[in-house]
Amino acid sequence: MSNKELMKKVFQDMALPVFEGSSVKPVDLEASDLKDRKITVLLLGSDISMDSAFKSLVKLRESGYLLTVVMSKAAEHLVGKDTVESVVQPYRLITGDCYEGVQGLVRNTDVVILPNLTQNTLAKVAVGVQDDFPSMLLWQFLLQKVRVIVNTDSIRHAWFSIDGNPKMKKVMEGHIKTLAEYGASIIEHHDYDSVLMRDQLPASKRGSAGNSEVRPRHQKSSLTVSEETPRVITEAWLRSLSATNRQIVIEKGMMITPLAKDLAKSMGVEIVDKRQR
Repeated sequence: MSNKELMKKVFQDMALPVFEGSSVKPVDLEASDLKDRKITVLLLGSDISMDSAFKSLVKLRESGYLLTVVMSKAAEHLVGKDTVESVVQPYRLITGDCYEGVQGLVRNTDVVILPNLTQNTLAKVAVGVQDDFPSMLLWQFLLQKVRVIVNTDSIRHAWFSIDGNPKMKKVMEGHIKTLAEYGASIIEHHDYDSVLMRDQLPASKRGSAGNSEVRPRHQKSSLTVSEETPRVITEAWLRSLSATNRQIVIEKGMMITPLAKDLAKSMGVEIVDKRQR
């Protein structure tokens, strides 16, 4: 083995360690009818708004999505493996610090959902730290440009709201913006089915989904004014957009808040203001 091959093997062993104790149900993804509807759900150490998250995940499963749920050790304790198995009923449930085949999971996942991303894992990934399984796996998904959808309830409303300390809130909001810059879609609800369906609608049906237009990743998608587009563009509304939307057109009679402007800039979303033309 050459030095180059040896170094590559050492890196892979360090970045993707193998531990025992995980339950993996094998599936022939190439032969599966659900090949393009594979969702990996990463559950972390928070039980905030999980009832709502479970309802949305069940809806996805019933809609034909193939769900793989990966639980951290903290999630096993706070959320409960038995609860996930009985309520969500995923196609496969993976527990433990890591497992053999993580590279295959990253390559064969269409969408990643994080219903309860914690402040801890958010902070790690924002600065590139991968010292545990959740932060390493999330980093790998983002690195490979797998679509990641993140709910922020467990970040903004943990045991205590981050509103209580403006400086600490600024740090966490900065990390959220960084995650958006990495390519993640930031949302403040658990209606994942609507988010996914909005992106899959053909152009002729855009009006029923906020007039969002879906194009390949290398092209710029834009939102134009419609009856469903809010008259006031807020930070919360911006966070609900999918990662494919990279342009907002503001027509006469519309407004955009200062916070929304700042967030759009950090997310790489272009604002086209036609009010003065």
